[in-house]
Amino acid sequence: MKEFQFTIYEILGYLAPGAVALAGLYLAGVALFDARLASLATAGTRVVVGMAVFAYILGHCTHAIANVLFSGLKVDAQAAAEVPECVRAALLQRFEDALGKPLPEDNLYVASDALVTQVGNTELRDVYVYREGFYRGLTVGLPVLGAGILCTWASWRWGMPSPSSRSRSSARRATSSPRTKLRDV
Repeated sequence: MKEFQFTIYEILGYLAPGAVALAGLYLAGVALFDARLASLATAGTRVVVGMAVFAYILGHCTHAIANVLFSGLKVDAQAAAEVPECVRAALLQRFEDALGKPLPEDNLYVASDALVTQVGNTELRDVYVYREGFYRGLTVGLPVLGAGILCTWASWRWGMPSPSSRSRSSARRATSSPRTKLRDV
């Protein structure tokens, strides 16, 4: 079995966006459902490790959602258009010599990326891929965080009680009812 290596991509591409989305879900949960969730902020190591694992898994979910949202984007033509004409002509000629047939210009970016991955220096490409994963995940994670902040703000602004405070207030009303006062006399 191959050993799992925790890379920078795991942190930037999954853990960080997942932590942002988890923070949004946490804020929404505290504001809408139960204020007792706020006690997780002072939890022990086990809870922190559990939240990190959940953030990592949630990061995979945000990444998958972002891939679905941005699957229709055509980056290849834009990237090929940014290559200077003399470089583009030289690349197309080199690929034609290697393949024996002309390479469609739409495939220039994909073919160049594959070539660099197979035989070239991939450090700059790796940094690009790490950033792309980070930004894709944050594209989904930040709206979730924004929704959590909005829920928290609305809860504070309009004083919407959480279910736990509603149950406490109904318990207080039950203890201060006239029947209870008569029994105490």
